Amino acid sequence: MTAVIHSPTPKAANTPQPRTMFGHIQHRRTVLSIHPKVPAVAPAPTPVQRQQEIENALSMALWHIRQANTTGIHAATVKAIRAVSMLKQACEEVTA
Repeated sequence: MTAVIHSPTPKAANTPQPRTMFGHIQHRRTVLSIHPKVPAVAPAPTPVQRQQEIENALSMALWHIRQANTTGIHAATVKAIRAVSMLKQACEEVTA
């Protein structure tokens, strides 16, 4: 009886496999999108969306103030400043 030894073809053995930017082998069936396309300028939020964002920032500021640790005051200040800046933008759009 004759033993049959299968060896890869020279083309298959010398062809490098495609790799991702992290060095992992990329399979042909896998489609990987690392950086989705982001629009250059975000569309302006609707008045309802802006009101929701302002209310959320103020509510988060109050939540941080109620926390017992000292970092809560800093986080509350950041959220309150964000709410004030959104209110200022809303006022500027109304008067413009």
